[in-house]
Amino acid sequence: MVIRGIVVDDMGVKDFVKILWKELRVSFLAGSVLFIVNTLRIGLFMPEVGWTLALVVSATVFIIITLANLVGGLLPLLALAMKQDPAAMASPLITTVIDAVSLTVYFMIAAAVL
Repeated sequence: MVIRGIVVDDMGVKDFVKILWKELRVSFLAGSVLFIVNTLRIGLFMPEVGWTLALVVSATVFIIITLANLVGGLLPLLALAMKQDPAAMASPLITTVIDAVSLTVYFMIAAAVL
């Protein structure tokens, strides 16, 4: 939505705070729902795994959803501010960054909790 907004001149760098707030709200809602559903699913249907691991995986999902939404929403604005094509930031770079961060977050949470 951010790239579309930039293309049709509905959004720009000046809308940074507005976009940040919208992305945070959406990601917290989606992350919270998935955290609850995933924790219950793992805890109830895979009791051999245990609740601790269910919470670790679910916390990772919550954090990654939040980070992915923020990066996906703000990276095109960063590109626009640097006078680059925002669409070029859309898929490959965001996917690569989020993949690397996902593993790091999972291992950090697992090391801290387990």
